[in-house]
Amino acid sequence: MNALLAGLLAATLSASPGDPPAAPRIDAMVPCGGQRGTEVTVQFRGRYLGDLQGLLLTGSGITVTNCAAGEKTDRCSVTLRLDADCPLGAHPLRLRTAAGLSNLLMFTVGALPEEREQQSSKTPQVVALGTTVNGELRAEQEDRFLIDVPADVDIVCEIESMRLGRATDLCLEVVDADGRVLAQADDTALGRKDPWLHFQVAAATRCEVRVRAAVPGDTTVSPYRLHLGQVPRPTGAVPCGGQPGETLQVELLGDVPAGTRATVQLPDDGEDLYAWFPEVQGQVAPTPIWLSVGGPPNCTGAAGDDGASPCAVPGAAHGVLATPGARATFRFAAKKGKPLELRVVARQLRSPLDPVLTIRTAAGRYLTTNDDANSADSALRFDPPADGDYLAVVSDLLGAGSAEHFFRLEISPRVRAAQLSMVVGRQDEPIVMIPRGGAGAALLKATDLDAAAALVVRGLPPGVTAEFGARAPGSNLMPLLLRAAADAPICGAMLQFDTAGDAPAAVDFAQAIALVVGRNNFAQLQTTLRELPIAVTDPAQFAVQVAAPTVPIVRGAPLQLPLELTHADGFSGSVRVRALYTPPGLSAGQATCSTRADKATLTLEASANAPLGTFPCALVASTRVDGGYQQLALPHLAVTIIAPLVRGELGKARTEQGKPASLRVGLTPGSTLVAPYQARLLALPRGVTAPTLDVAADATEVTFDLTVAADAARGRHRGVVLELLVPGEHGTLVHRFSGGELRIDAPLVTPPTTAAEVAR
Repeated sequence: MNALLAGLLAATLSASPGDPPAAPRIDAMVPCGGQRGTEVTVQFRGRYLGDLQGLLLTGSGITVTNCAAGEKTDRCSVTLRLDADCPLGAHPLRLRTAAGLSNLLMFTVGALPEEREQQSSKTPQVVALGTTVNGELRAEQEDRFLIDVPADVDIVCEIESMRLGRATDLCLEVVDADGRVLAQADDTALGRKDPWLHFQVAAATRCEVRVRAAVPGDTTVSPYRLHLGQVPRPTGAVPCGGQPGETLQVELLGDVPAGTRATVQLPDDGEDLYAWFPEVQGQVAPTPIWLSVGGPPNCTGAAGDDGASPCAVPGAAHGVLATPGARATFRFAAKKGKPLELRVVARQLRSPLDPVLTIRTAAGRYLTTNDDANSADSALRFDPPADGDYLAVVSDLLGAGSAEHFFRLEISPRVRAAQLSMVVGRQDEPIVMIPRGGAGAALLKATDLDAAAALVVRGLPPGVTAEFGARAPGSNLMPLLLRAAADAPICGAMLQFDTAGDAPAAVDFAQAIALVVGRNNFAQLQTTLRELPIAVTDPAQFAVQVAAPTVPIVRGAPLQLPLELTHADGFSGSVRVRALYTPPGLSAGQATCSTRADKATLTLEASANAPLGTFPCALVASTRVDGGYQQLALPHLAVTIIAPLVRGELGKARTEQGKPASLRVGLTPGSTLVAPYQARLLALPRGVTAPTLDVAADATEVTFDLTVAADAARGRHRGVVLELLVPGEHGTLVHRFSGGELRIDAPLVTPPTTAAEVAR
């Protein structure tokens, strides 16, 4: 038994008996936000929320001051202190228990004073302007709020609901004291499914703000944040992006005085989108506008006589299609044989523009175009047919235009930075759980990372070590094994990655997580994690020992790995073992162990053209828990794939039912084959048997004498397999070949079946 398994078993046997606990799952969080500079107690509802440890937070400005478990495991609460300079906007968080991490939720920090919804179904709640209301809209309900509105003042009402990570479509309506509708809104470009509106009244009055589902019956319980007040509501800016760390002078677009300008410093934290809260006349916008970070540098220049503005390469230009049917044209220089990538960023920045990008020659001749490229924005790869100037034309798909139809056009050669992400299933969270005394695993995908680059992990908590499996040639996948000592503290952490060596460089980790998914699994709202979340958890209740292979696996053949389950007293589940990662050309099945059958066999199989060499194979063992599962990673296995020592070619045979047959097999022994071996046939049709043959090392042919029963399966059988059992230095090497054919016909003369027929 290896040291890792011994440590895991020691931790297991010291743990409390019974089935393993499940990782927490959060179904609701109330409130979904708070004002910076205050403390707020957040109530969580869900499953498996007992043994509360705290939160795993991303970023700064939020401190957990108290955790309180509920009377039942479906509720708990956490008190948060929001620093006065806490960054505004959404903060990702996960609840952490001794069993692991929860699903991701977004907690929003705002600038306005906050209050909770406290209204009955009959009486509207009075709310002061300059307030954010945290509410929950229930099925078939309409929430109503009364606000006192002064005359000739622009009032903004805005809802955050989908942006909180909820698949909710709400709408807003404002009515006066006489019930007349002053303003209403449903979907918006800025909020997408979240509405916002602004209105004025000629004389001071009390108005009612109504919040309801856009589609009746479309919601059960929908949390929202309603912002009310005399606050600025810009919807975009020009220029709408720049370089990391760059300070931009921008003009704000939307519900702000015309010509309003502001200064913004873009972050340099690796994010490609920046949620910026503009400040206008001392008031901060209730929700952010979006700026693009990175890409080519901004360029400016006056339009020429042909109406085309110059754009350097690499460079980024900005514009606004201010009127319906408007187009923006940019001139750029390109050289034959040096492809360029062009993209228009608009919808990603919440612009209402649905961009179409068209490339033309300097004389105006059409070359190529693109509408949507993996999103509503446009992108294309342009291979110039000749040296010279070309035109990039930006238009709206439906010919729309307004003072808010802004965009950013980027032109540059293909430039890609090395990046990592975690490979997960569609419904799975990108989290690594590491049981104390055991291991957790992640399968990482490397994009544009040098194949020879080695990686190291930053941010490992005490008692946790990391081990990377080597990348196979031509593969961009690599397994990561994280081990926790038996005495490692139960905790959570966020991991980052660097290249190894004398001059280490950071490697970006970018994990896109869909928070709201629409039709066809389209992510209506998503966020990007820049660190890999892990959690050290209670010890696992089980362990699986896998025997490391002592012999290579031969191309085209299988290899059996024996498994054995050990478990704590009281464990009653079954454990499934599968491969998290196998190198190209190697596949793995699944095996199940249980308290009734604690031994099993996992089959690996190499394809006929699998790469030769030694590669890591990562296995995981998991057991079902009510509402989830617990997973344990096994030590990486080194699997060596070799070419066959001898090759076989099956011939063809034909016979009748009840008559024997002979099947010839051609053999091509390799130069390293020196010992005799055995040959046998597999997958023979029903009613056909063949003996196992001893074969000399230098044999070039062998013949199987087949016994064919009178009721053998008739037909043309092409699935016969030749298996060769070749002795090697450390054990028997299995070789398998297919391709032969055995044809069994009905007898030409029906044999006698009675004594009378025999006598005749």
